[in-house]
Amino acid sequence: VQSQAKSYYEAMEAYLIQNNNELKDKIQQFIENLTRWKKEARYLPMDEFIWKLLQETGYFYYVGAMPGGRQRQANLKALLDRARQFQETSIKGLFNFIKYVDKIQARSGDMGVARILGENENLVRIMSIHRSKGLEFPVVILAGLGKQFNFSDSRERILFHKDLGIGPRYVNPDLRGYNETIARISIKNKIRLENLSEELRILYVGCTRPQHKLIMIGSVRDVQNSTQKWSHMPTPFNLARGKNPLDWIGPVLMRHPDGAPLRELSEVSWTEEDLQNNPSRWQVKILKRSDIGISDAKMANLLNAFHNQVKEHKNSSDSELIAQRLDWQYPFEQAERIPSKVSVSQIQKGLVDPALMGIE
Repeated sequence: VQSQAKSYYEAMEAYLIQNNNELKDKIQQFIENLTRWKKEARYLPMDEFIWKLLQETGYFYYVGAMPGGRQRQANLKALLDRARQFQETSIKGLFNFIKYVDKIQARSGDMGVARILGENENLVRIMSIHRSKGLEFPVVILAGLGKQFNFSDSRERILFHKDLGIGPRYVNPDLRGYNETIARISIKNKIRLENLSEELRILYVGCTRPQHKLIMIGSVRDVQNSTQKWSHMPTPFNLARGKNPLDWIGPVLMRHPDGAPLRELSEVSWTEEDLQNNPSRWQVKILKRSDIGISDAKMANLLNAFHNQVKEHKNSSDSELIAQRLDWQYPFEQAERIPSKVSVSQIQKGLVDPALMGIE
């Protein structure tokens, strides 16, 4: 450190020559290890070489003893996976691997945090249905089934389809309006059916993720009107008119033996012949907003309890400390209005207060 004109490595070599103490022995051992590692880096696979460094230096166990050690060790293992992927390329060497890591960091800002949770951990995962492909869970909750499908791409001014071509509107300049064309209607229906097919595939993926239990949640504005609509047979024509996943699930549950709560709301007469025998078991619950919300009386009780708790702590030392911190004002507030750069013309025109600049 004292040899400012030399590099750190040159200063270390000079220390070996000029001194003879315990630190010299440590430096000598380090140089021997460094020389050996330089040779091993030339012929060892990159992942094996990095793992060898982590083991011999004890760094892997060192980070494991730090706070968040499990996550830190998982990140080091992720680095080994990167090294294993790099080893499969045609580019070799430690120098090229370091450049490879630098490019990853420059492109994405970070190499990411390794996952340390297994699929059977005792926790709740929130993810999209797309992300859940290939995974299974003991219990799955499908929420938001009443959300409308997105058909915005079929409402553009000009529609395009890879097979049917272009579907423009007919513009009437005399009447200053436009009308639908056969081509546009055909493409619009085709795009809508393709979007519905994709939504149906997504729903299928979501319904096949659970191992033991599936919970499906959806909301509608008027449950009675919805059940009357669901009472129609789930034909392809009726399913194509669906606006959300509930419009597909509802007609099926209406004809299931466990769908009695829905049938009662539909005001449609049902017979045993209308029901379909299915071995699956369902528990249908219909909840109103008032059933899951907080009543006015309960809200009033909560507010009263909160006010009483505030009164109890009003005269405590904590309240004085809180008031002191909340009432604190920045002592140099006036200095915040001083610009970093001021021209003479700005001062002359009175755009800046000379007193703030310390000008008499």
